[in-house]
Amino acid sequence: MTQFVRQTKVETAKELLIASNLSLIEIAELLSFSTATYFVKTFKKVTGVTPNHFRKHFISRPLDD
Repeated sequence: MTQFVRQTKVETAKELLIASNLSLIEIAELLSFSTATYFVKTFKKVTGVTPNHFRKHFISRPLDD
């Protein structure tokens, strides 16, 4: 997977994690990751945090930060 494609998929995943209640498996499938595990690994490699941590941290922060 090229860096551009990886970055684009992770940015889309961030939006889905924030704006939807889709599970990690559903997001992984929607973005054509081969497995949910690979999605989590890729997301963490790009962002430094897991998708679950990102979702919880973002939702717990005020939106006007």
